[in-house]
Amino acid sequence: MRSSYQSSLGKKRRELVTPALILDLNVARRNIEFMASRMKSMHAKLRPHIKVQKNVELAKMQVEAGAIGVCTATVWEAIVMSAGGIKDVLIANEVVGREKIATLAEAAKSCHFTVTVDDTNNANDLSRAVSKTGSKLDVLIEIDVGMGRGGVRSANEAVALAQHLKTLPGLTFRGVQGYEGHCMLEPNRDERIRKAHEAMDCVGRVVDRLADSGFKSEIVSAGGTGTYDITGADPRVTEIQAGSYVFMDNFHGNLVPGFS
Repeated sequence: MRSSYQSSLGKKRRELVTPALILDLNVARRNIEFMASRMKSMHAKLRPHIKVQKNVELAKMQVEAGAIGVCTATVWEAIVMSAGGIKDVLIANEVVGREKIATLAEAAKSCHFTVTVDDTNNANDLSRAVSKTGSKLDVLIEIDVGMGRGGVRSANEAVALAQHLKTLPGLTFRGVQGYEGHCMLEPNRDERIRKAHEAMDCVGRVVDRLADSGFKSEIVSAGGTGTYDITGADPRVTEIQAGSYVFMDNFHGNLVPGFS
């Protein structure tokens, strides 16, 4: 397959073997620079999610433009990003399953990874794995802010989990993640703002309870392309996970103007 498509290099678009996925690199660069410029005026930093692009070169462009690191959805994506030179990788998801956890623990011997947790049993598995390999992981507690997909459901759950993490070798509590993905599909700007603020108020309540219990959240990770300018302006949020902006499909483009 590679040899069949190799001949397409250097050809004009109409001469390509199809189907072919084509990236207009100039447009991608403009979008990366535009987001970097917008984030300079916000409290939060940018940690773009690479689940759409899945490309080390584009991730490096984002970091060079000011991003503090990247997010991934899977262990495998995280390892590829780290091996490609990205030094700070957040797996914005729970890592479960013996093979995945073992792979992560081994890779963490030479790379810096942060993972999310919402369950004590999963935290135990992670701790055992990194203790066995002599590695370590930073940990964010995921909060369910309305998606119903994952995360602790209350401040009490978050505090109990943080207290449990404190007892586990190889794991360090760093903060929370509260992804408001259910707000991204809202076409009405005012309603999207309301929903996003509601979700971040949920995160804020948990962060406050954790702080009262002695657990400072250095990292509060949230947001996506559809809410980056809303959530990114929230002083409680430290980093935004927007990633689709690099390619900017029509749906996101209608939600957040300014990109190519």
